[in-house]
Amino acid sequence: MKRTKYLILVMMVGGLLGCNILEYSKNMNSSIFLRQAANSTIFEISLSNLAIQKATNSEVKAFAELMVADHTNIRKVLSILASQKEIPLPDTMDVEKQSVHLSLSQEPGIIFDKKYIDQMLIIHEMGIAKFDSATRYADDKEVREWAAKQLPILRTHKEHTKEMNTITDSL
Repeated sequence: MKRTKYLILVMMVGGLLGCNILEYSKNMNSSIFLRQAANSTIFEISLSNLAIQKATNSEVKAFAELMVADHTNIRKVLSILASQKEIPLPDTMDVEKQSVHLSLSQEPGIIFDKKYIDQMLIIHEMGIAKFDSATRYADDKEVREWAAKQLPILRTHKEHTKEMNTITDSL
């Protein structure tokens, strides 16, 4: 039952995050992918900064600090790659992500902790799917290579998020 609810939530939020996996074909536009990756990275950093401030559980705060550090590094390399390709990247989250951020910011205490971790799990599930598609279908070789280098980091984050989910479920 819990897994079914999770999958439904992933599908719903996937659409909200602009992660329509089915839209990717064998000719993925690298510019669009990089802009979406930048948008998602901004979102993860912003949510994690919020968690550093609001989380009640010390392990959730430590996880959020790791997310900020890792995704800030990902963002730096992404910015360099996009600059080399003359692809402008967003500086702020899109409206849908701002709405999710606002909603989460209004949650109190332990409920915030749980919803933050749930959100991070969804983000990483969808991110892995997008990056995996980019490694195969992006129309630019350097973008495919960059996406491939990010996948192990995203997969590690996903596993760490699952561990955090176990912790927050017991709160």
